[in-house]
Amino acid sequence: MQCEELAKKLPNLQQYLSELKSTPDIVAITETRLNHTNNQVSNHNLEGYNFYHRDSHTLAGGVGLYVKSSLTANFRDDMTNSTDDFETIWVEISNNEDKLMVGVVCRHPNSNFLAFQDEHFVAYTS
Repeated sequence: MQCEELAKKLPNLQQYLSELKSTPDIVAITETRLNHTNNQVSNHNLEGYNFYHRDSHTLAGGVGLYVKSSLTANFRDDMTNSTDDFETIWVEISNNEDKLMVGVVCRHPNSNFLAFQDEHFVAYTS
């Protein structure tokens, strides 16, 4: 979901989730517009979910993941990044037998696509 400022769209997301017969285990968000200057993270709780996010270095951007509280999730700071050109966030979901990496990657529209592609292709395939 591209929300273009999570604080303003959170009621819409809550309404949408309440209308579903079965709620998703994970909700990925781009354009949260959370950054070090607005400190609004405490206003982004969804009942039954843990919120993981990476702030943006700009006034736009920002990525987040809502993961159901019933899941075992580890925030992967070693794979999460934020620059003037992009943000990424990664969470490892695990049960007794398996692990699943879930991520959100958001490239800013004015950034160099080929440089972005080269950097991430090497980072996530090696």
